[in-house]
Amino acid sequence: MNNKMVRTAVLLSLFVMIIPMISGCWSRRELNELSITVALAIDKSDGEYDLTVQLVNSGEIASKNKSGFGTPVTTYTSQGETLLEALRKLTMKLNRRIYLAQLRMVIIGEGLAKEGISPVLDFLSRNHELRTDYFIVIARDVRAEQIVKVLTPLEKIPANQLFSSLELAQKFWAATGKVTLEDLISNILSKGAKEAVLTGIRIEGDPELGSKKSAMEKVNSSPVLIYSGLAVFKKDKLIGWLNENESKGYNYTQDKVKSTVIEVKCPKGKGNLAVELIRVVAKQKGSVVEGTPHITLNLRGEVNVGDVQCDIDLTKNQTIDELEKLIEKDVKTMIEQAIRKGQTQLKSDVFGFGEAIHRSDPKYWNKVKDTWEREGYKQVEVKINPNIKIRRLGTVNNSIATELKE
Repeated sequence: MNNKMVRTAVLLSLFVMIIPMISGCWSRRELNELSITVALAIDKSDGEYDLTVQLVNSGEIASKNKSGFGTPVTTYTSQGETLLEALRKLTMKLNRRIYLAQLRMVIIGEGLAKEGISPVLDFLSRNHELRTDYFIVIARDVRAEQIVKVLTPLEKIPANQLFSSLELAQKFWAATGKVTLEDLISNILSKGAKEAVLTGIRIEGDPELGSKKSAMEKVNSSPVLIYSGLAVFKKDKLIGWLNENESKGYNYTQDKVKSTVIEVKCPKGKGNLAVELIRVVAKQKGSVVEGTPHITLNLRGEVNVGDVQCDIDLTKNQTIDELEKLIEKDVKTMIEQAIRKGQTQLKSDVFGFGEAIHRSDPKYWNKVKDTWEREGYKQVEVKINPNIKIRRLGTVNNSIATELKE
């Protein structure tokens, strides 16, 4: 009995040791058969889809030799009447299977977005290999293909830089928006109650230089990828853009501002003063008063003084009160500009006013929902109530220039 137990234990031990070796070999073989795709660029020309993939060059990523001749990523483009056809056609150019589970970014061309992105969303939502944690953006003034061909000096894999920088921009500047496939489809299918927005991205510099390896080595002369404004949709079609300040105003209405910098003119004299918004909560409430839809936006925030470039006495309560009012006015103006553009120029309810009215008065909404964007939306009266408090002044009360004068 004891001998049998010993033999069994030995066999189990060998089995446990062999399994990792077998699985490790299988994983290595499988990895060598895959083209890991980190970004998709989708354009349309001559009635066909142009699908460009950004693939990881695993050999270059792992290499410690900085003087290698290859680049960390490479791109391939294929055409097809459908996106699935274009994707499968890539197999004629590659010796590995396209692997989409590590996708970080989807970039859609501006021309295609104006035509309608529902076929793109259908393709993405039906692919069983795709996760849903990648971001979707719109290429602005250039083709999406050009965006994924730009190499980045600070990050070997450009798609990773785009993903991370979008997260950082949303967190610290608040003029962009992180949008996943699930969010986008939900807004597009909302039937006008809340239309979709997507962050725009453009190339600063010569796009042709971006695909050369020198773009990774010469920061000053290399083209740069920059997020730029919010693309506004009506159903699945791009109809216009919000600029940077309007994009911030939009994000305030959606309670998506985590932190940003607000710059105001000093109450007296020349110069500016900048504060860091550290906390903000915005709540949107709908109502119907005598047949007219109303939206009330209550916004509470806290700021720290970060940069004083004028002669001002921050030790006085009166000065603090004046600054708080100026900051509130600046925030209110941003929001008003965004709403005005949405109601009068773009005529797209990206703010979700329809949703707020629906929640507050379902019976009224059922009467107006079919004509909301043509009639009801532009009649919404919006009241903005900002309440901003200064919490910290920094390690010095007044500006250094003021202290020197004293």
